[in-house]
Amino acid sequence: FCLSRGLGDVYKRQGIRFKNKFIELEELSIAIIRMVEREEAELSKVYDLVKKNHLSKIQNERIKNQFIDQINMKLSVLTGEKEDFLIVSKSSFDKRYKTISINKSIFGKLF
Repeated sequence: FCLSRGLGDVYKRQGIRFKNKFIELEELSIAIIRMVEREEAELSKVYDLVKKNHLSKIQNERIKNQFIDQINMKLSVLTGEKEDFLIVSKSSFDKRYKTISINKSIFGKLF
């Protein structure tokens, strides 16, 4: 796929197609990918996307981590790559914060 066509083309069936394979992704998973496709984002933004107000902070952290793990696992199965698609690391501006970004080498193969 070509990113210049816009992500609507890529995600219109709630998933990603790669070499005649298709994986379904939840709407929130797609939102996470869209959020970090162009530049790294604060990990807290992913937390805000998946947060459920009736759950505790620890439960919401677990949900955030599950979404990231699920995206990485599904894209690993789809592409055959062993590297993670979404990378969580310390911020280059302030080491106290974590950021999330896309592994550009894998992202380039998908789109």
